[in-house]
Amino acid sequence: MSILYLLKMNPLIMFLLIISVLSFVDILTYIVLKNQYKSSRNFFNVLFNTLFSFPSVLIYCAFIWAFFIHVWTRKIFDIIDIYYLSGIVVIIYVPKLIYLLFSFIEKLFRIIELLFLEKFFPKRNFKFSFKSRKNSSLGLVLACLTCFLLVYGSFIGRFHYQVIQHKLEFDDLPASFTNLKIVQISDIHISTYYRNEKHFEEIINLVNAQHPDLIFFTGDLINNFAEEVKPFMPALIKMKAKYGKFAIFGNHDYGDYYIWKNENERIANHILLEKYIDSSGFKLLLNENIVFSRSSDTIIIAGTENWGRLPYRQAGDLEKTLKGTNDKNFILLLSHDPYFWDKFVRGHPNIKATFSGHTHGMQIGISCGNFNWAPFHIRYNRWIGLYKEGNQFLYVNKGLGAGLYTGRVGMWPEISVFILKRKE
Repeated sequence: MSILYLLKMNPLIMFLLIISVLSFVDILTYIVLKNQYKSSRNFFNVLFNTLFSFPSVLIYCAFIWAFFIHVWTRKIFDIIDIYYLSGIVVIIYVPKLIYLLFSFIEKLFRIIELLFLEKFFPKRNFKFSFKSRKNSSLGLVLACLTCFLLVYGSFIGRFHYQVIQHKLEFDDLPASFTNLKIVQISDIHISTYYRNEKHFEEIINLVNAQHPDLIFFTGDLINNFAEEVKPFMPALIKMKAKYGKFAIFGNHDYGDYYIWKNENERIANHILLEKYIDSSGFKLLLNENIVFSRSSDTIIIAGTENWGRLPYRQAGDLEKTLKGTNDKNFILLLSHDPYFWDKFVRGHPNIKATFSGHTHGMQIGISCGNFNWAPFHIRYNRWIGLYKEGNQFLYVNKGLGAGLYTGRVGMWPEISVFILKRKE
């Protein structure tokens, strides 16, 4: 979800709720830190209070601006600053929560020690006691490490592009399509590349360096506004594929996270985005399919509109998307949200491979070989990488942009390369 989704709700109630939560975390962290690291020197107390309070006060002021002063501007840089604000909140408050968690664990074990160990083993001689500060110090170290990683992810990690290659083998791939090379990109959220245009050029160069036969873009080109694309049109046009470029819409591409003056304004924004995508050389598939021929063989490239769990837009229609196809067709499907695969695609005999995105790999996690873990992946059954059931493949791309937290740690931005093979 976009941070702007929060702004769509009652601004005063959401503002009070957010500030209340942040203030509670600040006060609790301040109390715990003061109790652990007491100082008799006024200078150090004043310095500590200032260093602790200053970032929080700035964040509170920024939220006042975001909720009540920026008044739903369509100025790109104002909107981008709101996204960066959400990233700063993550960088400042996630480490505080980690520190509080370890402090709570220390107190919990201290209570256990007092209630049980001291009662039943009064003469014990343990080398380690939870009366010490070791556990809180560990929490402080981990909090600082987390802060460092989140800052790294915001400035460096989100541009640490990976080119990941896969071989997809099928029993019934038409012979002419053996060794067909497909490059998939997803979730660019292109306005987050403002002030970072050189990194967007790097994406174009990496894609072109793969010499793809086809390029699949699986949604979320923008955050809210069609005009976000305009400065990047020359770069998008330079992205080349031998046989064509294909795109679908993601949940952000409908402009659902902005308060429009009326529905006609939103529709006009949507139509303008379609024109930009078409002008960039991509064929936009809106619940439709095309026949792709090589020699005497054909495959079907199909694209469905976004369909996800509510409150995400449910515009996808698989029956409409596959209209005109038959049981003998070999179908490749573009579908933004992997939930659509579980809901409608799995078990469909002719959809051989589905290409999705949406999850961003949760942006923070661990990805090493076949091992993938992220704190919030529980929301999705399929959230990263390659899945296979029967004769069907699903691939969930980690994307190239960022959402609520404007960075990446461990889940680096991805360009996926697929080579289609026919099983011998």
